[in-house]
Amino acid sequence: MDMSSYLAYLSYQLQSWATDCGISHEMNRLRVALLRTQSILHGAEVTPSLSYRSLPWMRELRDVMHDAENLLDKLEYNRRHHQMQESSSTESNSSPISTLCIPGFATKGPELLV
Repeated sequence: MDMSSYLAYLSYQLQSWATDCGISHEMNRLRVALLRTQSILHGAEVTPSLSYRSLPWMRELRDVMHDAENLLDKLEYNRRHHQMQESSSTESNSSPISTLCIPGFATKGPELLV
């Protein structure tokens, strides 16, 4: 995958996550910055002499992009984990089986049945 395609993918992932988290305004500013960077990289890919002179800068940018992707993966994992925890606690509280539970059974133990 070339750098331009990768930046487009990264921009899409950031926008999705931002919308879910309610910070889309801030992410729009970042998206514009990513689009500018994407156009610079596209120019560097088309013009080999520019790529050659910018090689250290492009390597650093690539490393930063990989770090950003790792961070997004961690944020997405945490978001889904939190969403699953909320979902399971809501389901356990609204479960028909939970209405059949004997109050205090879980804390006092099975000796109540004797």
